[in-house]
Amino acid sequence: DVSASTPEPPATLSATGAFASLGTLEPRDGLISFDPIAPLWSDRAKKYRYIAVPNDMGIDGDYDLANEKIVFSETGPWTYPQGTVFVKHFSLPLDEGDPDNPATLFKLETRFIVHGDDGEYYGFTYKWRDDQTDADLIPAGDTISFQKNLTVTRSDDSTYVQSWHFPTRTQCFDCHQPSSGFVLGPRARQLNRDWDYSTTTGSSSNASAAVEANQLMTLDQLGILDRDISVSEVTTYLTSANIADETATLEHRVLSYLDSNCANCHQPSGAAGRADFDALLT
Repeated sequence: DVSASTPEPPATLSATGAFASLGTLEPRDGLISFDPIAPLWSDRAKKYRYIAVPNDMGIDGDYDLANEKIVFSETGPWTYPQGTVFVKHFSLPLDEGDPDNPATLFKLETRFIVHGDDGEYYGFTYKWRDDQTDADLIPAGDTISFQKNLTVTRSDDSTYVQSWHFPTRTQCFDCHQPSSGFVLGPRARQLNRDWDYSTTTGSSSNASAAVEANQLMTLDQLGILDRDISVSEVTTYLTSANIADETATLEHRVLSYLDSNCANCHQPSGAAGRADFDALLT
């Protein structure tokens, strides 16, 4: 948690400068999008994920220093440089019959996790306003989750109310456990697939500029990883499977789902007091 002696994050999402456009959620230059193969289930929300790794912004702008590199692991959590920022945005489809239509997506919240200069991680959340123009920082002192009730239309035009809970800063770490390296999504088995980098926002306006590439190879080519990886090497990695991917075995899909949704706590050295079993895909 941010201590009393540490300055608060900006009061609004717009003030963070993370997005070039809040209307389309176009990320600012320097935010690299990623998409896990087997994402955490988040109560139907669509999510957009980004990572910013600091560099010296020198003449070449390359990630050429040791403290600008992600320490890569084929099977375990990665270690990130101090100053790395993770951003995850949540939008809820309000029309189940047309869930991909940006006009029916309600922006709910945008979360940040930061690897601080002291080596510790901290998180904070911005709650979007009803008019969808901006999002406001949830204060540090809050110990009770905010809640938002939204009316959702089913495919048959009937409706129901879905409640969305916003986490407090301490609740972030109910899931982002030290045993998981604090950061849950980006790791080798989750990013070992092609990703269309034009689908990085809540808008389809840039779909014509599709750039599709393997996510691990993209990070390698950007020079952000602490060692080089090859295409032939990547093909041998243990890789997650999406729950809806019928080309994968049912067992592999289920194990991948448990790895994403449960293993942050349910693993060796996981959260104390939780059921003691190993849900890691490894």
